[in-house]
Amino acid sequence: MESTLFGLPTHPLLVHAVVVLLPLAAIAMVITVIIPRTRAHLVWATLVVAVVAAALTPLATESGEELARQVDETEALELHEGLGENLTPFAIALAVGAAGLVFEDRRRRRSDGDPTGSDGRWVSVGIAGLALVTAVAATAQTVAVGHSGAEATWADVTSGS
Repeated sequence: MESTLFGLPTHPLLVHAVVVLLPLAAIAMVITVIIPRTRAHLVWATLVVAVVAAALTPLATESGEELARQVDETEALELHEGLGENLTPFAIALAVGAAGLVFEDRRRRRSDGDPTGSDGRWVSVGIAGLALVTAVAATAQTVAVGHSGAEATWADVTSGS
């Protein structure tokens, strides 16, 4: 992977895209679950944002590995690398949750908004639960990775060293 883009390291550029898109998709998923009338307006956009975020996450990880080879290894950097390597499964789970919401929205539209039988209700509840859990988990992991990266980058500056 190219280590610079427009003369800047690619890692911070990709990271900022992931840090914005993953929580944005997660918030949109929560809104579509909690406020069903928004589903028709948000469900496809949520899926697109979640898929783009899931695609960018391993690129951010790879660019971070490249950048890590160019700087001094620290304990804070090692923590950040470990957390960052684990973000991709969370991003993929978020995209799967968003796909589940699209599936559920299409199923409801086919049945005129009325889930068929008790099985349909359980599918709706299961998909909503999956969406909420993945939204919270992906956001929490994104915050943990971002916070550890900020500490690894800026701890010396903010401590006055």
